[in-house]
Amino acid sequence: GHAVDLGIIAATASVAWANNTTGYAVANGATGNEVILVNVAAGQTLTINVGDGYTPPTYYNTGAGTVSVVAGQKTFTQSISPIPTPNYEYRLYTVTAKGSMDGSVEIVAEGEENATTGSHSYTHSETNQPIAVQVISNDYVEATYYDTLTAADKTVTINLELDTND
Repeated sequence: GHAVDLGIIAATASVAWANNTTGYAVANGATGNEVILVNVAAGQTLTINVGDGYTPPTYYNTGAGTVSVVAGQKTFTQSISPIPTPNYEYRLYTVTAKGSMDGSVEIVAEGEENATTGSHSYTHSETNQPIAVQVISNDYVEATYYDTLTAADKTVTINLELDTND
């Protein structure tokens, strides 16, 4: 049988895969022994993002949609300290050069209301891609942190400065 049954995927979606498997079919198909059983609806795509060092799963898609397996994913995690309350926004951009917002393209934008966590992760397969992370809050000075996405997982802390002009 299948190790995982994802059921019906009615809208384009993605899932993270951080598992190693043995004893299952080595090719996608309809043997009944693939790692994942899924029914992706017509016109929809399921993207399976395989974490670095994990086995890409085989799958049996009973639907008319598409399954895409992307291997070698890395995670960039930024922790914000202190956590602005009651809310804040953070944005992640690709940029043309580290240290500059030139050519910026927003790839993640999220508002956090009544935040209890200051940690956010972005899964990617880029290497040597300059990025900028912005943190915006009413009580803290707007922070812009520059870094580079690499071929390894990375965790950083963005330290905020209290805005005394409020």
